[in-house]
Amino acid sequence: MNRERKHDAVRLRRVLMCAGPLLLAMSPGVWAQAQQEEGQQASWGLDLGARYTDNVGRVDTNEESDTVGIAGVNFAVDVNRPRFGARAAADVRYQKYFDSTFDNDIQGGLDGTMSFAFVPQRLVWVVQDNYGQVSRNREVADNPANLSDINYFSTGPDLTLPFGARTSVQLSGRWSDAYFEDAEQDSETLSGSAALVRQISDAVALSLNGSYSEEDFDDDALFVDYEVTQAFLRLQLTGARTSLSLDGGGSRVERKGATSKSEATLARLNLTRQVGTRSSLQLAVGTQPSNTSQTFRRDQEFGGVEVGPDAAVVVGDSSQADYAYLTFTTNWVRSSLNFFASARSEEHEVFSDFDRDQYRGTVTYSRDLTQSVTMDLRGTYLDEKFTNTGFAFDQWGAGVGMRWELGRSISLRMRVDHFVGSSDDGTRDYTENRAYIGIGYSSNRGY
Repeated sequence: MNRERKHDAVRLRRVLMCAGPLLLAMSPGVWAQAQQEEGQQASWGLDLGARYTDNVGRVDTNEESDTVGIAGVNFAVDVNRPRFGARAAADVRYQKYFDSTFDNDIQGGLDGTMSFAFVPQRLVWVVQDNYGQVSRNREVADNPANLSDINYFSTGPDLTLPFGARTSVQLSGRWSDAYFEDAEQDSETLSGSAALVRQISDAVALSLNGSYSEEDFDDDALFVDYEVTQAFLRLQLTGARTSLSLDGGGSRVERKGATSKSEATLARLNLTRQVGTRSSLQLAVGTQPSNTSQTFRRDQEFGGVEVGPDAAVVVGDSSQADYAYLTFTTNWVRSSLNFFASARSEEHEVFSDFDRDQYRGTVTYSRDLTQSVTMDLRGTYLDEKFTNTGFAFDQWGAGVGMRWELGRSISLRMRVDHFVGSSDDGTRDYTENRAYIGIGYSSNRGY
């Protein structure tokens, strides 16, 4: 029992260390002002309930059932003030396994960015943090024993030097720390970038960009430090309904002590489009050097904090990552539809056994049945293959949920889900059924 409590305390302390700077900045005054000012938003919620599962370990034989007590907190904030800005989302849950099939744990995610302008529009200090879980072993289905915490923290200044009315130089520096629970791939990164920006018109900007970073692993006996250099042109378009960013250039990865350098094309496209008054679309496509922590941050940026352990694989090297993300959201008077899909292909510099292709999708439809009762339907699908080892698996899930508003802020929540997994060698074969009931509190109704 003492060991279990110590484990819980360590996990909770890690989460608070991750979210602490962001939560500290979100003082009650900031929350209240964000809720009142036009164009700024803040909401938060609490959940308390229990979930029953008939296969908590997600195995094909000797399945064990368990009842899991859940206490969760979530928040979303978007603040843009003259000197202070913050954008953060979090969904973190403490889980107690009453039948002791697994140690009690903390699961969930945090994606937050905070900035303070020492000199508005000139000198800004940025803090960014991403917290969540990744799989320890992708050949085993995701269960509490196969999840490991990851935290990626970055901080540094952004400096803008104007040269005339339409030209400026932008300089940035970052120190980053990547932490992996029960893994040896912890590392620190120092990076810097420079951009010569020309504002062609109010809606169009063209820039010449360069960046350099050094990745320093804590364990030099297992992993080789490396350097990444990038150079590219960027075109930015900003309209009333559309924003677009297009990068094109090249990159070079150089491992310390190696005689050869790896060079590749760098290309990125980010598109956001407001389709009518009810719908929005976001598309992100690219090919660039990446690592585990950068991949994890990118997945949370485009997929949200609920992406989970499918986002990144813990590997101690750099990879050339080809990726695509598509998000479509539409809202009607009484219903809404959310669609998310992603595809990726990763080729690693050193650990080629982790090269993989992955396709993932989620669709959620919700409907207000009455003024106080809402139903949602949700489906998920994942297909993944490690191209050099031949290991492949897929999994899908389907579920239905109900929310009954008991008052302006309190609701009764129920949910039933069915999950199926399969793999070529049977190691990820499983079937799981879940049922959840709980009470939720939200600062904004329907959040």
